[in-house]
Amino acid sequence: MVEIRAFQPADLDHLYSICLVTGAGGDDASALYRDPKLLGHIYAAPYALLSPHSVFVAEDAEGLGGYIVGAPDTRDFEARLETEWWPRLRTRYRDPAGEPCAHLAVGAGNRRAIRFYRACGFRELERASREASAAVWFAIDLAPGAGGS
Repeated sequence: MVEIRAFQPADLDHLYSICLVTGAGGDDASALYRDPKLLGHIYAAPYALLSPHSVFVAEDAEGLGGYIVGAPDTRDFEARLETEWWPRLRTRYRDPAGEPCAHLAVGAGNRRAIRFYRACGFRELERASREASAAVWFAIDLAPGAGGS
């Protein structure tokens, strides 16, 4: 039997995990992110830490399997994010704002797409692993005169 209950601080790591394993349109996004907490930093943890009274989890005998987050006052929550949440993350993650650079990920097994992106001037940044289902990250500079490098 699944129980819906209020968030507890000990649930936070589970929220991060659930966010990651459902972060690709409901599928596992683990292969898409170097930092397994990145999605949770954006979509789950700020609610749990700044508005815990509006976070609920679904739990059964096997543990937590889902969550729902919200904030009773969106403007207040956004203001708190700007003062209490984003500054700490901005020291950890570089802000790409203002850089005319596009990036994408494609499955390592999708050779046709990889050839296409390379032909369009994208350069490979990294591969999560050598598995065919792993992500291969590409980037291209969109600045005028950059020539795709």
